[in-house]
Amino acid sequence: MFLLVSVVWDCGILEYNNYAPGSVDTEAFYLEVALKYLPDGFRSLVIIAILFSLITTLESIINWGAGLLTVDIVETYLYKNGEDSHYRYLSLAMMLLVVIISLGFAFNNDKIFTLQKFIFSISAGVAPVFLLRWFWWRVNAWTQISAMISSLVYTLIFDHLYATHSDFQGVIDALCHITLLNQYPLKLIILTGLVVATWLTVMYVTSPDDQEQLKMFVQKTGTGGFWPKNFPETNYQFPKRIGLCALFAVTYILPYLFAWQFKFGDIRLGWVLVINFLTLTTYVYRLMSKLLSQ
Repeated sequence: MFLLVSVVWDCGILEYNNYAPGSVDTEAFYLEVALKYLPDGFRSLVIIAILFSLITTLESIINWGAGLLTVDIVETYLYKNGEDSHYRYLSLAMMLLVVIISLGFAFNNDKIFTLQKFIFSISAGVAPVFLLRWFWWRVNAWTQISAMISSLVYTLIFDHLYATHSDFQGVIDALCHITLLNQYPLKLIILTGLVVATWLTVMYVTSPDDQEQLKMFVQKTGTGGFWPKNFPETNYQFPKRIGLCALFAVTYILPYLFAWQFKFGDIRLGWVLVINFLTLTTYVYRLMSKLLSQ
């Protein structure tokens, strides 16, 4: 699916160059190329691939958001002794709430790219919390919640100030001139710093998670990281796991590289990248199986 969709995308880029700038809708042009040039069977595959990516992404995000609201907030702090059926219906209501809020944002934007930039903005500085919570015992639920809320609040405040206050806009434009950055990447850097400072502050002013729960987590997952000395002994293999993550990242990007070489570059280099991809995939699989069995 990736190779097929990427071929259509690259063809769309070549076709787009034949039009005058601003004469076509850049976001709808991809589908127009697929519907115009592909035969029925391949056209259907492209549409299925797009819908597949959309549905799986939406499903995971909606389920994750509802689970966070239901388990980490309501069940943990507001309604602790409810029945499983209560939480199940509550989670469905939370999923509906997430969908309604998302639709509100979508209907107030006329470009998907604008929404994507907004998503990146409200994600600035949040990713370290999700990663560190696996490895650092001091990161608690309040840290994660504060990172998510502050990133949204700071993004809305930044956009409002930049649109309505000339002094703030002048400062940002001056920083763009000094740093040689556009407004959006500079905005991400500023938001990341503010969000990280916020969740670090919340982390240290709130109590850590229960020690017994953390011990159960370490025993069950065997994850490495910065855990107190009184925690159960586990075979962390922390350096090997970090190396495996880095190797997996390199392996993951290789299909994009060899697909590009096959279409626009050196075919021989493309085959070299394919061999490297297959070799690294085999090695990563064996190393992962070995680490999980220890």
